[in-house]
Amino acid sequence: MTTRIDVDSDHWPVNIVTVHGTPGTPVEHAAMERMVEVLHSFTRREQPYANIIDLTRCPDIPASERQFVADAFKARHDDYVPYLIAVAVVISSPVMRGVLTAIGWIQPYPCPIEFVPSVSQGASKLAPWLARRGIAWAGLPARAGAPANAG
Repeated sequence: MTTRIDVDSDHWPVNIVTVHGTPGTPVEHAAMERMVEVLHSFTRREQPYANIIDLTRCPDIPASERQFVADAFKARHDDYVPYLIAVAVVISSPVMRGVLTAIGWIQPYPCPIEFVPSVSQGASKLAPWLARRGIAWAGLPARAGAPANAG
């Protein structure tokens, strides 16, 4: 498997899930299955939370895999509703961020979702959603979500 899913829950109630792939190699279905299970596993804490999903380190995810993830969320919608406050998806491409935002207008996502260019912007977008639920969150440390090779 060339795709790796990293999970950072050190900033609870915000999780950072990063998908690492190999340029030129499609994301494997097994990796998307793992991501779906990881994202669902946070509901087992039975506490409100938010996710940042960083897709900047993986190649384009095929439409069939995006549909698989969407179907998995729909199938477990009732599990997410009481706990998942909001999601920020980090995507490098402004065009893709726009496309996914437009898809949400046609077929609403299971919770508020923001498509952003960086992890730090994702954290900034999540903070008000957490505050609306009465959760004071200090945000991410300056280097959280930075690439591993960043100095």
